[in-house]
Amino acid sequence: MNDTHTPTPSPQEGSDTPSIKYLLGRIWRRKVRDNKSSLVLLVSFIVVFAWWFLQQLQNGQIISTTLSPRYTSLPAGYLSSEISRETISINVKMNNFNILSYMVGELPIEIDMSAVVEKKNGQHFWVPSKFPTLLSSGIHDGDELDKVTSDTIFFNMGDETVKTINVLAPDVQVKPRSGYEVFAPIMISPTQVKVIGPKNEIDAIDHINLPAISLRGISGEVHDTITLSAPEGYRRLYFSPEEVVITAIAEAYTEETVTIKVFPANAPRGRKVQFIPSSVKLRYHVPLKNYGSVSAKDFRIEADLSSRSNEGENIVYLRLVSSPSNIGRVDIIPEKVYYLIK
Repeated sequence: MNDTHTPTPSPQEGSDTPSIKYLLGRIWRRKVRDNKSSLVLLVSFIVVFAWWFLQQLQNGQIISTTLSPRYTSLPAGYLSSEISRETISINVKMNNFNILSYMVGELPIEIDMSAVVEKKNGQHFWVPSKFPTLLSSGIHDGDELDKVTSDTIFFNMGDETVKTINVLAPDVQVKPRSGYEVFAPIMISPTQVKVIGPKNEIDAIDHINLPAISLRGISGEVHDTITLSAPEGYRRLYFSPEEVVITAIAEAYTEETVTIKVFPANAPRGRKVQFIPSSVKLRYHVPLKNYGSVSAKDFRIEADLSSRSNEGENIVYLRLVSSPSNIGRVDIIPEKVYYLIK
């Protein structure tokens, strides 16, 4: 009975390198089946595989590997590990013997966040496939980036929301130059700003307090710019606009005096009250530009009998209950009066 051998395909015509399937087939036929030797099989397999592997490297073997990015140019308060821990999967066409470095571990690469970041719907992200030249810097010299298999990488900066909050006036210590006084209230511009950041931080803030400032020796209109900063513990908030302007106006003034009648307040029902003196003087500062525009009828002085002085019987302090808006310091002379209830 004649042995029948299944023919083994020969290398394809036009191919200089035999396929590994063809070589292993020859080993099986000539060494293992005929010689029945496991040692011969193992040695032959290692030799053929090594030869085939070197041929693949020479021809440009494509291998999958992973890049581990470290981000630079980060927003204030962030660390690279907080931004993202995602790696980047790529295919590399090797022209050198770097297979072990690609197969073992991850290759480090430095990514300038400001050069790749995109933002949409409050999310920060980047698409590695848009930056093949940048990613090529992470592989070995002489090798070639074949394909980027990773999809979009999102940054862990929180879903940003926007909220409008009030800007509260600072504690302003004003000491104008001699002969000047601040008559108008300190102005803030703008009085509201937008705060932007993660929702959990946005929800916990509804206003921002400006730091105390000191304005000394001022005359005329003075502006002080304050850069807004998030309260302690809120690392990821920022503001739009980032600055507010404090405006104070110190005007030259003159001093005037008027005589005002004293009116009772909270007097006993059905009783008449007599004050001694019945009229007092008001000394006040008024801007030079408003000189002569203020008269006695613009003021009202009251003596509140429900808050009598403890200094003695029938003594009550006076209070100014109405006055023009364009005056400054006011002194009441005297500041207390005697009263008689009839």
